[in-house]
Amino acid sequence: MHKDEITCLLDLSNGDIVSGSLDTTIKIWDHSNGKCKWTLKGHTHAVIVLLELSDGHLVSSALDQTIVIWDISSGTIFNTLEGFEHPIS
Repeated sequence: MHKDEITCLLDLSNGDIVSGSLDTTIKIWDHSNGKCKWTLKGHTHAVIVLLELSDGHLVSSALDQTIVIWDISSGTIFNTLEGFEHPIS
């Protein structure tokens, strides 16, 4: 479970659910059993946007003014885009 409010949700093409939170984490939930498959950590402030790319990567943005691209299959960071002057919403 998240330790703070959920700020965004995304339905992945495979049916799993992704949640972003004020607690700075992203969780990927297995739709068939309701269990958390991955807890993604990489943001330092609240996650506010989630997007699935056509190549299967997950993209998130947060109040820390970064965009993180995640490898969903491994739960790891693929790339981080930095240098923005404001949060990306």
